[in-house]
Amino acid sequence: MVCKGVSPLAPLLAPVALPGRERFPVPIKIDDGFMSLEIDGKVVAIARERTGGWWEVSYWPRFFDRNQAITALTITELLETGRASNDPILLALREELR
Repeated sequence: MVCKGVSPLAPLLAPVALPGRERFPVPIKIDDGFMSLEIDGKVVAIARERTGGWWEVSYWPRFFDRNQAITALTITELLETGRASNDPILLALREELR
């Protein structure tokens, strides 16, 4: 079954709220030129687009493209929520930033 307006891959990518049901909280907010990571109601990291399309992410010592900035915020989220720094998921995500 495919809901109107919902990609058939949506269940694989992220939970989808059905009409009349509560939406799942999304810790990373993405807008044009600005992203933020919010955990327990507190902003713990931000990313801002800079000249030339490069993104600066809080606590990261280099600039990223847009997709890499999202990955950097995801890594920060996983670390802030208790994942070990040697977790295989974190290692794979860090490899994406090389």
